[in-house]
Amino acid sequence: MNIFVFFFALSIFMSGLFCLLIGLYVLYVSRSSLRYNYFYISLALFGIGLFETLLRLSHEAYWANIWFIISHSCWILFFCTFLHFSLRFSKARINPLFVYLLGALLVPFYVLPASVFPPSYNNGFGPAYYGYDLVPGPLYPMFVIFYLIYMLGGMLIIFNTSRKSRAYYKRKQALMIVLASLIPTIAGTIFDETLVILKLPTLPLAIQTVAIITGFVGFAILRYSPIKITSLAEIAEGASEALLDAMVLIDNDNTINHVNNAACHLCGHPRETLLGKKLDFLVGKDSSGHIFLKGKRNKSLPVEVNIFGLKNKQGFIYLIRDASHLRALHEKTRSANQQMLDHIKKQKTIVNYISKLLKIDDEERLRQIWLEAQSNHMGIEPVLKPIYDFSLNFAKVFKEATQTSKELNARNESLQSINKIMRGREEVLQELKTKYQELKSSQK
Repeated sequence: MNIFVFFFALSIFMSGLFCLLIGLYVLYVSRSSLRYNYFYISLALFGIGLFETLLRLSHEAYWANIWFIISHSCWILFFCTFLHFSLRFSKARINPLFVYLLGALLVPFYVLPASVFPPSYNNGFGPAYYGYDLVPGPLYPMFVIFYLIYMLGGMLIIFNTSRKSRAYYKRKQALMIVLASLIPTIAGTIFDETLVILKLPTLPLAIQTVAIITGFVGFAILRYSPIKITSLAEIAEGASEALLDAMVLIDNDNTINHVNNAACHLCGHPRETLLGKKLDFLVGKDSSGHIFLKGKRNKSLPVEVNIFGLKNKQGFIYLIRDASHLRALHEKTRSANQQMLDHIKKQKTIVNYISKLLKIDDEERLRQIWLEAQSNHMGIEPVLKPIYDFSLNFAKVFKEATQTSKELNARNESLQSINKIMRGREEVLQELKTKYQELKSSQK
């Protein structure tokens, strides 16, 4: 074994190991639904790298045949898992079992030797300048067509997903996978497999090329994933910490299991103090039924509480909001409403008293109403005083006018009596005058 064969075999093994390591990294870091399929691809590539390394370093055709069968089984497994990966990526409703069954049908073609199953996939094994390799048989092109169908079919499915998907990250992943896979697959296949079929000198670099493609696919999964988390618990914890309201998680025994930063800030207690305490350590209710939060130094804060039950019925989530400003606003509103009602009542009272004052013309009655208005203690005297003075003056004037009217009526009656007397005197004088004339006429 020369030094070139050793380093070439080492490059094959390192390529497989690289695929395995990046597959493990993606499986650990990513939470994409594709991470398991990607890991299976990397695992198959590691098997290819391991057994192709043993194939190149073989010293006998017997062992070369064994390592070849295992490594090519890993190749078929790789093509099947890649197509399965493509179907999962596009969410196609195709049972992946058919993908693996079709690949399994090719196994007898290269497992069975030419003496048992002619025509054969290979015509034996022999040493080459890069180590042991197979001698292609008549059915070797069928294997090439098989993996081209699987690879190009998978890339076509991913490409269609990049055109139809509405998700930004999925389109980016699809384009990167297609661009990273298409050129090496087509160019490498045309160049490498053509030389193998024509039995011309070549250097098989399939595993090295696929390792580079796998690296790009892993980068696409990691780089263009919408969110990178390790569990749903991290989503819940991140959401709780983003809440402006205080959140308290309790179990069925009313024991506090989790509080967010807003709850700690609202009550003033550190998280370590609250965890494990009963709920009544933090939340209480006064005699009027109002809920309050218990803070440090016996300080109480009025709060509003919304309670949500967990789906597994193992506890409750309390969302607590500071209600002190709402209580203050409610008190201001209540006070403003009361002031408005008092003002309306005051105005009605003023209107009633004004109506009474304007209807009455008796001074004594006006004074009684004025004393009654003063005894109400409603502060209406400044408004009623001008009306009262006006009504009182009017009553005085009305009284004087009435008195004067009575006097004038009495005088008028006296004058009428005098007029009657005067008319009577005139009649008597006229009669006397008439009689005098008669006497005077009779004496002549």
